[in-house]
Amino acid sequence: MALPSPLARLLLVLALGLVSEFAWAPYSMSWAMLPILGAVYLCLAATRQPALVGGLALAFGIAQHASGHAWIYAALVDKAGLPVPFAVLATAIFVLYLALFMALPSVLWARFLLRAPPVGASCDMVSAVALAALWAFGEWMRSACLGGVSSLALAYAWLDTPLEGLIPLGGMHGTGLFVYLIGFGAGPALSRLKARQPRQATALGMLLVCALALGQWGRSMPWIDAEGATMDFRLVQTGIPQRDKFDPDSAGRIVRQVTTTMASSPAALVVAPETAFPMFFHQLPMGIVDTLVQFARRSGSHLFVGVAHMGSQLRGHNSLLHVAPGSAPLSFHHKVLLMPFGEYGPRGFDWFSRRLNMAFKDLVPGPVDQPAFDVGDHRIGTMICHEDSVGWFVRQRALDASVLLNPSNLAWFDHSKAIPQGLAMVRVRALENGRPVLRVANTGITAHVDHRGRLIGSLPPYMAAELKGEVQPTKGTTPYARTGDWPFVVACLTMLLAIGLRRQKCQRV
Repeated sequence: MALPSPLARLLLVLALGLVSEFAWAPYSMSWAMLPILGAVYLCLAATRQPALVGGLALAFGIAQHASGHAWIYAALVDKAGLPVPFAVLATAIFVLYLALFMALPSVLWARFLLRAPPVGASCDMVSAVALAALWAFGEWMRSACLGGVSSLALAYAWLDTPLEGLIPLGGMHGTGLFVYLIGFGAGPALSRLKARQPRQATALGMLLVCALALGQWGRSMPWIDAEGATMDFRLVQTGIPQRDKFDPDSAGRIVRQVTTTMASSPAALVVAPETAFPMFFHQLPMGIVDTLVQFARRSGSHLFVGVAHMGSQLRGHNSLLHVAPGSAPLSFHHKVLLMPFGEYGPRGFDWFSRRLNMAFKDLVPGPVDQPAFDVGDHRIGTMICHEDSVGWFVRQRALDASVLLNPSNLAWFDHSKAIPQGLAMVRVRALENGRPVLRVANTGITAHVDHRGRLIGSLPPYMAAELKGEVQPTKGTTPYARTGDWPFVVACLTMLLAIGLRRQKCQRV
């Protein structure tokens, strides 16, 4: 199926990229992504020249990420105080970077599969499978580079659908591979169906049935069981606007306010957000730590609160302080995956970081092998802020824990699509690992997510409030938690190797 002109294809992929953001939260029109991917495949397959194919894929990626990540620009201007020209440049570079993970796989696909003369209908589905494997692999690569950027990964769009059960089986990327296979396969299947060649449509239908069956099995979670009794919790959403949080004149008042709230009533887990204390631990006013320690001992509560911590060689960490009722009450967990520019300046970009009006932007990561916190008979794992977007990292935390905590400060992105997108990430992490997540954010969304990824309770954003409830710790290991991303990587490489051999056969047809 050929479109009228290269310009028509370019305009179409740009439009498809713009509307594709409706597949993700807060719109969650996930099924719309399948015809979008099918149309993108037909546009790329009709183009054939590698450079033009890469350009079309780049255009689709730029449109999708510019639309879906527009909150980056707003945060840089409104919260970080970056001048508009620099914010435009930084956002453009970020969007281009993400789009390259679609463009470069497409160039490889065109170079090795489309440059040969047309080979007939029998290889159309083979070509679609190759593109699906390459785009899924590209998505995996961007989640592994620069601390991991997985927002708008395809799997996040399939929560609350029959396909969400694929997530505990193959993780975010395995699920994405299935969706890419169905979406890209829809293009050649439907075009051949019109030509009364139903074989490819039949294969696509079988793939969809297989995905639905696996999804139903995955949603049953047969590998996960309850571990012990439930634990009561209090999640303290402080509701402090970003413009006030790091104001030096307000810091003392905020620390006292958070301390008073945390020590107001007991619970097994009392959790405050990332950097709820907006200063370094050694700068806390006198009496604050003693108040928390005495309350923990008196009530038997375990308190968790975000505070920066000065480590060796005067290097700072973004940390979570644990105040326990025992004889050694204080311990820290240091964030491992720091946010580029927000918490550290990548080498060569100091000129950019200096222009950001952000506290704690020169931090160092904590050790990877930090243990989980002990709370009674349970182990409590942590993922601080955007660590919740990196599946392989959270998997390591979940293997040593029965409950996951996710303290965050998302006030940088208030009133934007980043807030519901972030909640979707947390729900996918819960599904991947079969572990409940207690998420507490400064201005929201604070939520209790169970081990099936279901939203059990949440608070309205942008207000000071508490979420109270009981969480059921879990034990057991999902297939994804057991194996990680290796089956996905092997599946992609195996497909591409088999298709490379198949290509030679197609050229002889």
